Amino acid sequence: MKMKMDGSFYVDPVGMAGGLALWWLNVVSILVLNSGKNVIDTKVSIMREDDWFLTFIYGLPYVDEKQVFCESLAFLRCNSSEKWCVIGDSNMVTRPEEKL
Repeated sequence: MKMKMDGSFYVDPVGMAGGLALWWLNVVSILVLNSGKNVIDTKVSIMREDDWFLTFIYGLPYVDEKQVFCESLAFLRCNSSEKWCVIGDSNMVTRPEEKL
């Protein structure tokens, strides 16, 4: 089955790890503001609605890097009152049972 999407953006993997991909139809307008190995930050416009921000994430699996990742994510909109949604896998586990 072919996906018939109008727009796309992707972040290449580093070696065998990582990589993110985003596809969309022209019913929305997506402007990629920033991207990195674990994040695609966008501004979304839909017809006559207010613009808003949508950040796609794939959280770091390494404990020693999680704090920096969370701080950098919070910094994206720290001085903004605009609508913002974060979606993806944060790779945050609070209890071992969550891994099941």
